[in-house]
Amino acid sequence: MRIAVFSTNQEWHRFFRTGFTLSQDKIAPIEADYLDSESQLWQAVQTKRYEIIILCSPLRNRISWGHFLSSLDRLWRGMVKNSSRQVWYFGGKMIAMYEEEIYYLQSVQKEVSVYDYHQSYRIGTNMKQEEERLSSAYFFRIHRNCLVNLIHVRHMEGSNLILRNGVSLSISSRRKKQVRERLLLFWDERGGSRINLRAVIGEK
Repeated sequence: MRIAVFSTNQEWHRFFRTGFTLSQDKIAPIEADYLDSESQLWQAVQTKRYEIIILCSPLRNRISWGHFLSSLDRLWRGMVKNSSRQVWYFGGKMIAMYEEEIYYLQSVQKEVSVYDYHQSYRIGTNMKQEEERLSSAYFFRIHRNCLVNLIHVRHMEGSNLILRNGVSLSISSRRKKQVRERLLLFWDERGGSRINLRAVIGEK
């Protein structure tokens, strides 16, 4: 959930920071920007896609934490229900992400985690289930324990895929040819030069 909080009162900013931190136990991920001037707000909404923009009036009565957290939870569930997000439940936490936000999924000792640009979230499913539910147009299995969103692949280097966030993922030897062909097809469909694409995956 991407949130912009606009207020000239820093006490409101402290209040929301604490509230969102408490909410992380049940809702993930929450990304919030705290803005204290109109120019900051204008610049932020021009460059980012927010799902909630909170404009704070002068601070008068403090809302209870229980009311704040329950309201945020209801709002989040309603947004998820009416969106195209993928949703997972694990350990009492609800995780909801757009497919474009997912970089890859990986299983370690039969525990699957979904990774975005900078962090991971453990989910209570298995790789086969995730491969079936995620879009075949974007996601490809490069290893029995790893499913990658091809949108975020920067290049192929030997037996590794390098993602746009710098993460290097190992390709199984038996899938290497399939991965190379799938990448070429995927990038070609998105308008890449055939010569350049072959250079990106290490071919001459």
